[in-house]
Amino acid sequence: MPIPKQEPTAEKPALLILHAVAEYERQLGIGSLAVVLKGSKSKRVFDRKLYTSKVFGALFYHPVDVIENFIKQLIQKGFLAKADVGFQYPSPVLVLTSEGRTTLQENKDIPLEMKRTIAPLVLNDSARVTIDLFRQLKSVSVVAQQRQLAESTIWEHLIIAVKLGLLAPTEVVEPEKARLIIETNNHLQPKGLKELKTALPENISYDEIRCVLAGTINGH
Repeated sequence: MPIPKQEPTAEKPALLILHAVAEYERQLGIGSLAVVLKGSKSKRVFDRKLYTSKVFGALFYHPVDVIENFIKQLIQKGFLAKADVGFQYPSPVLVLTSEGRTTLQENKDIPLEMKRTIAPLVLNDSARVTIDLFRQLKSVSVVAQQRQLAESTIWEHLIIAVKLGLLAPTEVVEPEKARLIIETNNHLQPKGLKELKTALPENISYDEIRCVLAGTINGH
């Protein structure tokens, strides 16, 4: 049975997840699919170039643990299943069941519960060093060079600091860029990260967007 070309929206997370599994069937497990849907710039996403997918960042407004619980509910309800595919993928990967394929084909929504698996944000020693250096140097690239870490790692440290209220978004991102990100995000809601990036000037990066939204979502 062919998968429909019509793509579900962020308002229908179950259909969007089924669509994502259809795209990456027998390739991703629960955790990997969740970070793709979140729009994560983690190493496992970039090493496999998963950021090129149309579903990348499609559930950006949900925490990763919520997305993982959405996926688990779809497994429990019989729309998805886990499959072992040998040494290439050491963890079980996701596949559509016949019921999942039929649901996707018919574009029927599935109600899911918002469940949290709360893991507190942790500011480890490495992140503290990054924050202290950034306060002095005001440059992600310079801090990365001095610490001999990838810029993506420095951004992750700074985003955690913003979420915890230790830094304001405008201490990390230029105020004018931050203003544009917030205004555009408010206009686009509830679209995903990829749509927001497309709507913004090219000189605004995904990391800058995530940093500003981290502060906005947490009320800082």
